[in-house]
This record gives sequence, structure tokens and C-alpha cells, in this order.
Amino acid sequence: MRAAVIALIGFTCATPLAQAQHQDASVKLVEGLPSPTGTFPIGRRHFEWSDPARKSSATRSRVVIVSVFYPSVKRSVSHAVYLQGARKLPINEKTAFLRDSFGAAWRLIAADKLRSHTTANAPILQMGKKLPVLLFSPGLGMASAAYSVQLEDLASHGYVVVAIDHPYDSPLLALSDGTLIPFDKKTWSEHQPPGPPTLDGIKFGLLRQADWVTDSSFVIQELRSRSTTSFFDALDLTHVGAFGHSFGGIVAANLCQTDSMIQACMNEDGELFGRTLKPDQAAPSLDPALPLKKPVLIFTLVEPEMKRIPEYMQLRKASRDDLEKFLNTQTSSSY
Repeated sequence: MRAAVIALIGFTCATPLAQAQHQDASVKLVEGLPSPTGTFPIGRRHFEWSDPARKSSATRSRVVIVSVFYPSVKRSVSHAVYLQGARKLPINEKTAFLRDSFGAAWRLIAADKLRSHTTANAPILQMGKKLPVLLFSPGLGMASAAYSVQLEDLASHGYVVVAIDHPYDSPLLALSDGTLIPFDKKTWSEHQPPGPPTLDGIKFGLLRQADWVTDSSFVIQELRSRSTTSFFDALDLTHVGAFGHSFGGIVAANLCQTDSMIQACMNEDGELFGRTLKPDQAAPSLDPALPLKKPVLIFTLVEPEMKRIPEYMQLRKASRDDLEKFLNTQTSSSY
């Protein structure tokens, strides 16, 4: 997994900059995303998978959107759009969070003027041995497409990256039957209002993280169930890693505790030991009762402006101390 770790360290997200606008034919084509650093052309496929064992409403099973970035065999002069289906989305309340999450870039995305480095549904690379798999989950309220630079780069180096968009916690899931599932802003705002973290808010986050962990294990089982079919038979499911950013990074670390298929994990800036300003209130994301025997990479970033907030730095130190105490009790060969 060493090559994966090296490539994963640089990740790119879109940031809200301005009120989003819909399709604009006057928008000019721009250079777009930075070029991948690997040698392989990149394919991209999208899947919509429903878990019959879980319900997200009275009438619908829980559904996830899966985007697979993978090494291909032939470069194309016609690259796929950055965000599939963006051009057809209506301007309404359900799409507002997605549009706002991309900020000023939405004008390019909605006009199909921002292109990826992928080819839609390209044939997967067949090289005599199967390809290692990396499972990815984005940050809370972020679309996996916002990490395209990172995901494409990994695929260009020979990894199959399986990116998951989770219902109600992603900006928008646009399903094949026309259903739109937006970010559940109301529920999140009720449990995690602005201000210092609360124990209720942390515990609510843990419940949603558990949903994501189950989503991820479900996706692995779907890959296994298709492992003898075309395309999926090129995946090496004996070499599966998990990584994610922020909320998704916490989920990745959890998978190293809960899913035996996962061989290594990386957490990009996700808080593992939830703390409030009260010293006796904490709700860790990693279960202290479960062993952590797989290699884990954890890294974080403290923005310069946050260093000037004493309460924030107090929480960071307490959480880091908790994490180090936990890791010192584990038997994993590397952290």
C-alpha cells in the first residue's frame, strides 16, 4: 500500500465561493483539473446499488451511488464530464446544497465545460494480474466528484478507486428513476448547531458514521458478488484498502476495526476521539473494545486561524492524547 499512501497525501476539494448558477452557454472551456501523474489512461463507471436489508424510508431500500475510477487501456480524446448528470439537474431547493457546495465552479460544471481526465465506461486494464482496490468516502456534505484530482491520480497508477456517495449526507444523490435525495441539512443543524461541539451532536455523528461503515461493507459485498463477471473480475479483492477525508476518514479508520476485507486504512483529517469542552464528555469514533490490527495512516491539519482559538486547540490536544492512549494499547504493526 506504500504507493497508495504517497499518492493520497494531496487531495483537492471544491469550496463554496459564490451563489451557484445553472447552465450558461456563454461559459468558456477551461483547462480544468490538474493532469494525473501516473502512466495509465483512466476509465470511470457509475453504479446505483440498493441494500435490501436496510430501509432509508418506508418505501425505499437504502441506496448508494458508486463511482469507480480505474486504469484503462486506451487514451481517449473525448473525456467524460466532471459530474455526470449535472447539466440535467433542475434549479430548486433539492439541488441547492450541491450547487452551493461547488460555489463559482458550478457554472462550469452545470454547462459541462469542466472535463475530467476519465473516459466513461472504458475497458478496464487487463495485465495478467488483478488490480488492487481502494474504497473511498468523502467529507460530510461533499460529493465524491470533488475529489476527482486525487481519485484520478490513484487510478493512473494502477489502483481501482471505488468512491461512495452516501444518502442524506452527500450534497445530492440523483437516482436513475429521477428521485433526488438531498443533504439532510435540517437534521444535521438540529443535532450539530453552530458553536462548540456537544455530546449529543457527537453521538449523532457516530450514528451516521455507523451508516457509512455499513454502506462501505455493503459495497464490498456487492463487489464480491460480481467478482466473476466482466469488469469486476479484474479487481483483486484480497488487496483492499480504505481511505477518506474528514467524516469519510473516520469511516475508513472504523473499517480497519470492523471489516476483515480491509487490509489498511487512511484517515485524512478526520477527528477520531470526539470531545466537548467538558473534560468528562467524550465519544470516541474508534471503538475502544475492538482491536485495531491493520496498518493505519492518520494525518491532520490545523489551519493558522484556528490556532488562535484556545478552546479549539484544547479540544485538539485532548483528542490527540486520547488517540495516542488508544493506539498504545493496540497490536497493529504500523500507524
